[in-house]
Amino acid sequence: MTNATLKIARRFKELPVKEMVALHEELIATIYEREEEEGLDPVYVKEIKRRMVEIESGKVKGIPAEKVFKKLKEKYA
Repeated sequence: MTNATLKIARRFKELPVKEMVALHEELIATIYEREEEEGLDPVYVKEIKRRMVEIESGKVKGIPAEKVFKKLKEKYA
């Protein structure tokens, strides 16, 4: 990652969880919209689309970010 990207990542980690989730959703939507422009790996694009369809249809229920972060901290602390 570039220095600018690393700086954004550090700032992201300082946000309240609700804002992190909102920003995450915005980033995923942007990737979804721009995948062809950026020449992303077709396998990655297919996976993003599959996951978005599952979430939007209600087939898959997301895990609250707080729970995910807690598990990660427990695993890697």
